[in-house]
Amino acid sequence: MFKLNLKLVIILLLALLILFGGVIKFLSRNAREQSSLAFQGSFINFSFLNQVDAKIVSTIPFYAIELNFFRKDSVLINFGFESSKFNLQHFQGKTYIKNAYQNKDLQLLTADSLFFVLVDSAFTGLKENSVFKKIQNPKRNEFVFSSALNNEIIAGNYFFDDGKNRAEIKFSDNGKIVGLKEFTNYEICFSGDCATEVLDSINLISLVLKNGSFEYYGFKKDWNKVDFYKLSPPIVNIKGERKITDLAFTLYKAK
Repeated sequence: MFKLNLKLVIILLLALLILFGGVIKFLSRNAREQSSLAFQGSFINFSFLNQVDAKIVSTIPFYAIELNFFRKDSVLINFGFESSKFNLQHFQGKTYIKNAYQNKDLQLLTADSLFFVLVDSAFTGLKENSVFKKIQNPKRNEFVFSSALNNEIIAGNYFFDDGKNRAEIKFSDNGKIVGLKEFTNYEICFSGDCATEVLDSINLISLVLKNGSFEYYGFKKDWNKVDFYKLSPPIVNIKGERKITDLAFTLYKAK
């Protein structure tokens, strides 16, 4: 009787171990699936955009400005001046960007269906990590951060009035310009080589001409206008070190 009970106990223990292992495996797989489902679509750096009114945009530190999740196992990252694809790892409900920088992984923390936190303070040197916000109905493999930045800083309707002539001007959030001399497009500088173009502490914008060439201008916003400033000529064989000179023109916000 004792031997029979002992044998039964052993069988029951083995069954429980198998069942427990199955439960753990199921929970682990479910956690991975939930983690991967949390990261779908396009997300832009919400923390960066929250600082553009108070800082020169080219001085705001960041690891990435946009992350696109169109596959469960990878993410396409926009760094501002280039983009690259990185592998993702989902493990026990946690998600990591593998080898994000210097062979180190960066963790992604879900806040809700619209926000997540990128644990990037070790990279940026800031006390807080970066919050990313989901973009609704994004176009696949098309970065949209520049449009969001334009909308925060300069997109809108303006007019030019020098006392003799008046013109209606529009800066669209997609980078298009209508009505401003021969300029057709614009791009706000926030990263790359243009970030070191001027010595002065001022936001920088490139205005593109119909022939494809462009001109740099410094600009300052006020509640009812935007002042555009000329830059000193480029210095031969020296990168950057240009200075702000005269006021080029002023655009007034249309009511």
